[in-house]
Amino acid sequence: AAILWFGKDIIRKFNEAANKSNIFTADKPSMLRTALSKIGIDKGELKGIVLAIIVLSIALTAGQWGDKTFSAADGIKNIFIAIPVVALSFMAHEWGHKLVAIRYGVRTFFKPAWPMMAFSAVIGIISGGWAVITAIGNPILTNIKRLGFKSPEIGPKTLANIIIAGPLVSLFLVLLSKVLIGAYGETTMLKDLYFFNLWMLFFSIIPLVIPSQKGSGMEKTIFPPFDGAYILGGSPTLYFAFAGFAIGTVAALAFLPLWLAILIGSALGIVLWAYINDVKGLPKK
Repeated sequence: AAILWFGKDIIRKFNEAANKSNIFTADKPSMLRTALSKIGIDKGELKGIVLAIIVLSIALTAGQWGDKTFSAADGIKNIFIAIPVVALSFMAHEWGHKLVAIRYGVRTFFKPAWPMMAFSAVIGIISGGWAVITAIGNPILTNIKRLGFKSPEIGPKTLANIIIAGPLVSLFLVLLSKVLIGAYGETTMLKDLYFFNLWMLFFSIIPLVIPSQKGSGMEKTIFPPFDGAYILGGSPTLYFAFAGFAIGTVAALAFLPLWLAILIGSALGIVLWAYINDVKGLPKK
């Protein structure tokens, strides 16, 4: 009887907690929207993010389907290893944009470029995973609607500050993966973490398309502008300082310890920053 009473009490408390949380209500769309908003994702961008993670995981592991002979088991296993790595890295990059954007009173959401997703998958498969094109979409800004607050004006420099947060996160993950590889060896997961974020950083630095001042019309482009385009268009000094630091650090990291690589990268970034500041005709931003 005591056991029955105790079990009945547990069920009662569980029902009370479930009713308060509304976890079992029929309003599943609102539940999903609430859960996504807590991690900074808009429901409208969920499909693009999920497909981006799958496509990039396939591209990254295209050369991991057996050592000498084709092995479906190895390929599937490596894809499942890559998916959490790609998801963490991709979302960390996007969260970098999102967190800084909130500081300026706006939101960012990931806008996928579907033709580029297909192109990335094809190039990844053809190259055997050697080339992973991570520029398969771009961040779009939207205002946060708050009663009594005027929508902020986002200029080129502010946009550059928002966009550079993503590449900074990718650079941090490159350095972190190198440290972990040094400590635990070259596991498949750590190698994936290193190379994927290296590609994320590489495509973030290239200023392939220079957007207009407020990014007007960029959401309609088939070939999305890389992060570097926004950064260079908004602040040349910030772009060259970061590019010098990132390239110098990653290049030196192949031969030198982490602290010395960061020191060399910092020196190169400072030199480029000073040089661009001294160049006549460029905006001092």
